[in-house]
Amino acid sequence: MSLTGRQSEILEYLKTNKHAKIHELSKKLYCSDATIRRDLSEMKKLGILERDHGGAIILDTADEVSISVRYGQNAQDKKEVAMLTQRHLPDFKVAFFDNSSTSLTLAMNMNLDFRTVVTNGVMLALELAKREDVTVIMPGGNLLYNTNSLTGALATRMLDDMHFDLMLASCTAISADGVYENSLNQSDIKRTVLKRSTNAALLVDRTKFSLTATHRTSSPADFDVIFTNAPQSVTAPVRDIKGVRIISSAKEKKA
Repeated sequence: MSLTGRQSEILEYLKTNKHAKIHELSKKLYCSDATIRRDLSEMKKLGILERDHGGAIILDTADEVSISVRYGQNAQDKKEVAMLTQRHLPDFKVAFFDNSSTSLTLAMNMNLDFRTVVTNGVMLALELAKREDVTVIMPGGNLLYNTNSLTGALATRMLDDMHFDLMLASCTAISADGVYENSLNQSDIKRTVLKRSTNAALLVDRTKFSLTATHRTSSPADFDVIFTNAPQSVTAPVRDIKGVRIISSAKEKKA
């Protein structure tokens, strides 16, 4: 399920104001109170907000929107990045896939027979568990409702005791300054896996270059390769960093 345009506006309003009454939102968005109530009910199910008398309050974890929502956002961009990534991956036996919707898109379209996948993403693990010849391992940790992921000190400690041939991860935002996440827990997970991986690939669709986030995971140069569908004009600030290797489908298509 994806957020509608109106629900996205509600989310942005709540991020700024933390709380809103139904009549405030209906007036701002030019719709009925009943329509706002339906939107708030759907957003509550996704773990974005909590209802209170006459309105809604944004949750502390709202920046980590449900993967079911993220999976539907910019779906074509994610598919382009996933298809590009498949063509350039090194051989591997054990790979870590993060809880990003881009990694989920990649995994759903990859042949992973006779390989081991380690992931903190519950949806990804459940999908791969349907495949008879794929070994799926999940770390322990705190299960977050809205992200369907395992995080926290226990998950990080378990991952710190493992080794990965390949890390496949996305991020909330990327710039010349760094690779960022909205969640400190997700940033800790990825930082830990990054140092335990022989090869690490970052998958970022073109929208990630225009976003900002709070928690810095690493430098773009800490990844062996960055796969994207962003054109060179967009990736130039990151591409100019020493040691950064970017493979772009937009460049290949001369876009």
